[in-house]
This record gives sequence, structure tokens and C-alpha cells, in this order.
Amino acid sequence: MSVIGMGKQHGAEGVHEQGFVHMAENIQRYGKVILSQAPVICGIGLIENAYDQTYKIKALTPAEIIKEEPGLLLEVKKVMGHILIDDADVLIVDEIGKNISGDGMDPNVSGTLP
Repeated sequence: MSVIGMGKQHGAEGVHEQGFVHMAENIQRYGKVILSQAPVICGIGLIENAYDQTYKIKALTPAEIIKEEPGLLLEVKKVMGHILIDDADVLIVDEIGKNISGDGMDPNVSGTLP
């Protein structure tokens, strides 16, 4: 959120210009710079389960964000919705939208994340 949300157009362009292959490392690198230079008091991490219910709320200082976010991501992956089969030739999706994921369908759920 710090890179795309606080960085606005400039931040989004910066992390996207090197392509998806470098996206994770760029977001981390840019995020560390923002958290070290911007007047950020804290971040609020929200984790929802597969039923859109709040699973956890955690307030973190800028230093804690860098340290604890990887662990929170592991928690997210445990409680996130997912398809219960390993392989499918066709996937019919009942509902998509920007409120669900950036391009409408969450690749973490559909299993189409490269």
C-alpha cells in the first residue's frame, strides 16, 4: 500500500516499469525507502478469511512492518479462499470485480499465479 497507495502514479509506474518478474523485489525495495523517509506513524494490517470475515487486525510501526509483514503473508495464505482441486481444464467463475482483485479475479485463489 505504501508504494502504490502513497506513491500514487509515480510509485505505480516505478514498480511496474521493470515488469512482473521483478515486481516483488521492487515493491519491497520501494517500500523500505518510503517507510524510512515518509512521515508514517503506523500501518494497520487486516487479514480476512475465505468468508470475507475479519481474521486479524494488527497495528505495526514502520520498523515492524518490514520485520513482521512476511509472517502475516504466511497467515493470509493459510486462511485465504482457494479452489479445492489441483488441476482443471476449465474454470467457470461466478463473480469477478475490482473489489475482489486488481484485474477482477484473484490468481491466488484461481491457482493461475505464475
